[in-house]
Amino acid sequence: MIDEDLQRPLEPQARAEDTQLVRRLPVISQTYLNPESLRLKKLQEATVAAMAQPTDNPWYGKLKDEYLGKILYDQKKYYRVFAIQYVPNTGKNVYPCWEATTEPVHKDEHGQFVLHDRDLVVTIDGTKKLLKSAEVSTQTTNLTITLTLLLPLPLPLTLTLTVTPTLTLTCEVGFALAEYSNGDDVDPVKLTFADTCHAKFLQMEARQTSKPTSHRKRRLPATANATQPAAARITRQRRTALEST
Repeated sequence: MIDEDLQRPLEPQARAEDTQLVRRLPVISQTYLNPESLRLKKLQEATVAAMAQPTDNPWYGKLKDEYLGKILYDQKKYYRVFAIQYVPNTGKNVYPCWEATTEPVHKDEHGQFVLHDRDLVVTIDGTKKLLKSAEVSTQTTNLTITLTLLLPLPLPLTLTLTVTPTLTLTCEVGFALAEYSNGDDVDPVKLTFADTCHAKFLQMEARQTSKPTSHRKRRLPATANATQPAAARITRQRRTALEST
């Protein structure tokens, strides 16, 4: 059987429905096959195919329906949940968890939350992408600056300064939703930090929409007489009084 499989040509274009989950025996003639055997073989293949279909973890579906697309507010920044992921943490005092993966967003002039270009990086092929947290590292480089001060001294004074600029890049941010602190064989423990951040976002939105409109009276347009200087108005009034007398 193994030798037979090794002799088969590679078919990279084969589709999933073209592959046989259950091996079929060589058939010399369809005329002499038992119809009941054919029926049972088809039933077996359908059963194996149904059992092989992947199914999502129920917690994934639950968290996806609850958090996907929500806006979170933390550290004076907005984040939008665009994926739910399982993170297999293996460190000390760090448990495997379900995470809400977010992207930083900004509110535009139309009130929509969008991903800004300044949060993206340009890759080698010219496309823009948001870095993952594992792809971001703080880059530090020593920069030497030489200054020559022309002071009233016998010789010019030269100062050399060495500074270390720090470049911080924006990346995806994960918010833990539920962690398996009691083991993988039981349901995870639901965490509330993401809910708190979403509640902060709702409070920010409520404050902005409930701001009272200004009730100040509009200033009436100034008349031609009012726009003239006070001295000119007084002179005109005196002239009118003299002419009347």
